[in-house]
Amino acid sequence: MADTVVEALILDLLEWVTRRDRTYEEVMEAWRTSCPKLTVWEEANDRGLVVRENVNGRCVVRITSSGRDLLFSATQENNMGNVSTMSPRVNGILETSLYVESPARSAEFYRRVFGFEPLEPGEPLNDETRLCPMRAGDRSVLLLFKKGATADTDAIGTIHIAFGIARCDLPAWERWLKEQGISIELRKTWKYGGEALYFRDPDGHLLEVVTPGVWNIY
Repeated sequence: MADTVVEALILDLLEWVTRRDRTYEEVMEAWRTSCPKLTVWEEANDRGLVVRENVNGRCVVRITSSGRDLLFSATQENNMGNVSTMSPRVNGILETSLYVESPARSAEFYRRVFGFEPLEPGEPLNDETRLCPMRAGDRSVLLLFKKGATADTDAIGTIHIAFGIARCDLPAWERWLKEQGISIELRKTWKYGGEALYFRDPDGHLLEVVTPGVWNIY
């Protein structure tokens, strides 16, 4: 009976943690118990369902992928085919799109400035190319769409994209942009200590390279 109760309470803990960031002290106050039969926090921790992370000087408790999988499975079973109260897990944003006048010009810019390479290097690339996908990090893709060339997706105006960099690389980026003849439009320090440089690509999109310390997750 105790195991069933503990398992149900563990699911309650996981659901509670997913609502927002919880400090370690907050979790301990709400979930730690001296009862030897109700070791909810200890069980969840030992099974790798939660993890402690240092976020801007605070110890925060977050659900792990294993915890999310357990919670999702339990939610599916409880709903018995009804609408789920919890979404399936995603692994992050895979693709980011920019709409440009000339994919060839933009591809040259992102290759020269960031070192991004086309994912399909054998494909012809010119001003009339409809789409040029570029590798933008280990598992991120930057899609360069020619404006007006794709019926089901298009955009006008300029947008903003931020690229994460190491704190120690900020001076090197400042020198590199100057060497490339790119004007830095703004230097900014964020409330968590993150430092950023803002500049424009050939289509006027606002780009940012920024160190950790912008959000409570970065």
